Amino acid sequence: MILGFAYAGVGVGTVPVMLLYHVHFDVADVPTLERRYVSDGFDVVARYGYLGREHQAFGPEMGWDELERIGLRLRLVELESGAVNVVVMRGKNDVPHLGQIGWGGSDEEVAAARGRADDLGLRMRANPNRILINSGQGFDIELTPPDRHSYDAAARAARSISWLEVACADPAAASSVVSQVVGDGADDQLRFVEGSGRHASLRAWELNESAYAG
Repeated sequence: MILGFAYAGVGVGTVPVMLLYHVHFDVADVPTLERRYVSDGFDVVARYGYLGREHQAFGPEMGWDELERIGLRLRLVELESGAVNVVVMRGKNDVPHLGQIGWGGSDEEVAAARGRADDLGLRMRANPNRILINSGQGFDIELTPPDRHSYDAAARAARSISWLEVACADPAAASSVVSQVVGDGADDQLRFVEGSGRHASLRAWELNESAYAG
């Protein structure tokens, strides 16, 4: 198994200031990892790639055989279940690398987190849709405003992330930088363990889904 799943009732643990909702993987075999998530109750939102030089999105009704027939150069697949968003991007590695961990918040919360990252001297890349902050531990902290990803109470009750267990080179450093940037609730959301190499990986996660009927 690539990930270990555990399920708990909604309301367990501390409610964070910002919603932890997103994980982003890089892996060579995108279709296989997509099938794994679909089998665990996720829906394909879209598949993205290039036809010639044009970047296009294709809905889930167009399958892999058709995408191959038209010559799509795949970039990534986006999946979703409740208030959990997963992106699988095509990479060169056989084992999925965890590239980003994402939180959504109000404009004020995102701005405050960005300010804390700036005070720490962390490298950032920003556009109108998101801010990517280099953690220095093989993954980026992604911050998104409410107009990018917003989930109502029903979506959060259907499925949401309780916690992630992330392997990286320096667990203490990773915990410190995430707590300082994200703020309240981060210590309850992430558990860092020692990994190998310069890439981070997702070892396990717990999803709250008391109303989920996948």
